[in-house]
Amino acid sequence: MVSVAFFWWFRDLFVPLQEIYVIMRIPTRLISNVKYRFRGTDFLKEMVLTIIATTISIALTFGTAHLIENYKNKQDGRKIVMMVIHDMDLFVSAFHEQAKYEEKSSNIAIYVMNHLDHLESLPEDTLTSALEYLIQVDDIKYDESSEKIFQSSQDSWKNINSTTVVDLIQDFFSDRRATIDHINTNHEFFKPISKADEYEILLNSPDHYYDMDLVIDVLRKVMKENKTQHYLIYAADRQDYFNAIANEWQRASDQCKFIMNISDEEMEEYLEETSRTGNRLTKNKLVGKWSVTSTDETDKETIEFNKDNTFVHIKYHIYTSTLFTGRLTTTNTMPGRWEIKGDSLIREYTAGGHIDMDRSNVSYTPEMKDTVEFILDNFKKKVDQANKEWETEAEWERKANVAFIDKSGNKIEIQSYTTDAEGEEEDITYYITREK
Repeated sequence: MVSVAFFWWFRDLFVPLQEIYVIMRIPTRLISNVKYRFRGTDFLKEMVLTIIATTISIALTFGTAHLIENYKNKQDGRKIVMMVIHDMDLFVSAFHEQAKYEEKSSNIAIYVMNHLDHLESLPEDTLTSALEYLIQVDDIKYDESSEKIFQSSQDSWKNINSTTVVDLIQDFFSDRRATIDHINTNHEFFKPISKADEYEILLNSPDHYYDMDLVIDVLRKVMKENKTQHYLIYAADRQDYFNAIANEWQRASDQCKFIMNISDEEMEEYLEETSRTGNRLTKNKLVGKWSVTSTDETDKETIEFNKDNTFVHIKYHIYTSTLFTGRLTTTNTMPGRWEIKGDSLIREYTAGGHIDMDRSNVSYTPEMKDTVEFILDNFKKKVDQANKEWETEAEWERKANVAFIDKSGNKIEIQSYTTDAEGEEEDITYYITREK
């Protein structure tokens, strides 16, 4: 089956080919006339035919170059549109998720408000969810790279060949700025516990952190305030607002795809192509010792991949405290086996992992001896318990991550995921560099 990309290339190619065909027909008729007129003069006949042939060659060369350049420009225009469409789709997804969070969290907060007399009997996750929902977050910021790329290249507008698509993209950028500004400044989105309020609460709490007694005290106080009731009254409006904006941008995304004839499969290919920032990983390139770049000396992490398809994953962690001087160090050694399948690096962790605890650098004053010794002894008990469990099982059983290596062969990009505070999985990307 002819691919969609080839069809559009052939369509763009067809019209210029017609022009070249007309150009070629003119010299053909000329050649016929020249042969008739200069039938008796071989020298002149050959000279004229050579000039005509050269002219045709030049026309074909420049015509072909023009076709190739025109095709390349249109492909660049399609990629710019796909880049913006992907930006739209990300915001559509994010706003729909925010609407779901608004509905779920506001219901929890209202439930808590209706049970202020016996908060102690409510589940802890219900109480903490209600409190987190009422605490002000930082202003929303977003990546403007796609907008800057689109706005900085006037040629991209010409290559798109659709004023409707250009207008839709411009409207999206304008609406996005207005929407984010509205969320950051409108009273309907002002949460009752500001950052300054949260700071004051923590300063007045034992050890400056949220325990359940503090959570209950804060909720009992805050839930009775007018600003909290005002915020909860607008919960449904906020949910409708997020969904309405997401639906509007979804329509713009669908219309851009329809006008540009961009299929879901082409979008997937584009995203896969742009996400690949390196070369495919092979066994020979992987063997060696690597360090995770997003760590430091207090939380270092290394992985050594051996030729026999085994590996050793080591995590070093240094603990400090206001109760003692010096450092408490743990070294977590985790063995396993590895393999490469396609573009994925697969690690199977095996039993036999072990944590080594080093307290030799810890020192403390005589009056803190009992407290520090108690803490260290409890820590040691947890370490011993973990070591006992790891004799027969692994900390992790299996990890499969998409991985690519750069041209130098000294840095690997690993695409992974983690679980956030809400229990949702989110994608992360980290890098490891070869130790020399």
